[in-house]
Amino acid sequence: MRVFFILALRLEICLFIKSLLTSTAQDGKTFCTILIDMTYRLFLFIFLAFGHLAYSQELRDSDVVTVTDFVNNIRNGLREKIAAKVQFPIYREYPIPPIANSAEFLKRFSEVFDKDFLNQIKNSKIPGDWSYMGPEKGIMFTNGMLWLSAGEDGGGLYGVNYQSLFEKNLLKSLTEKDRLTLHPSMRQYADPVCIVDTISYHIRVDELKDGTFRYASWKKTSKENSLPELQISSGTETFEGNLGDHSYIFVNKDFRYEIHIIAGGEEPCPPVMLIVYKADKEVFRQAGTVKGG
Repeated sequence: MRVFFILALRLEICLFIKSLLTSTAQDGKTFCTILIDMTYRLFLFIFLAFGHLAYSQELRDSDVVTVTDFVNNIRNGLREKIAAKVQFPIYREYPIPPIANSAEFLKRFSEVFDKDFLNQIKNSKIPGDWSYMGPEKGIMFTNGMLWLSAGEDGGGLYGVNYQSLFEKNLLKSLTEKDRLTLHPSMRQYADPVCIVDTISYHIRVDELKDGTFRYASWKKTSKENSLPELQISSGTETFEGNLGDHSYIFVNKDFRYEIHIIAGGEEPCPPVMLIVYKADKEVFRQAGTVKGG
């Protein structure tokens, strides 16, 4: 990982020098302007790159034992032993359903862990390809491709961000099926993001082709193939903390709708909260359940 950042930093410095040397050929920009722009870009890259390294740490002795045990189980095909420690649910990219229990994990194992992914784990270097990311995040494999819990009860698989070819094709198929369940005017989007259900509303968030998000809500008594009661485009996504909590924010005149996905929450914290503001004053709040996110 460190070698990657060093090489990337060298590349950024080369681009920096090249831009300075060619800056006089650019219309409408002075040498000083280019210098300021590129210096900002370089410092931002250094901050992000080495900031990431600051969070990752070498594996502790107990983590080495945890990772070695997991890798050996993968090498020996001991799926039941792996399943026994999984912290369910294991979420997949929506609309692929999460893996809810050991039986589903064993049934869908090869869908998630294809040959390429298994070989990456089997051939991984310990500790080289594994990093301790703190007590909350645990142990990371190859830039977040897979996550294990750490500590006394460590070794539990709790997150897989790798996506096999099977899942990529399944995601495409399910996305198209999902699209056809909507009113024709709602079918223009890039990817479905999440479905939120509160006591009063059925809400969906979709990512549009321009990278922004769309909010659509129906009353609980309405069906999703009808026109939504409310649509808001140009939404944004923000992240809070380091556990994956994030929010989708939509502005409609004086109203601001916020959907907070509480990934790091514990009971009795709800997994999602809808909050509505008018002129920055909270006027509505309702907890709910979420699929995707």
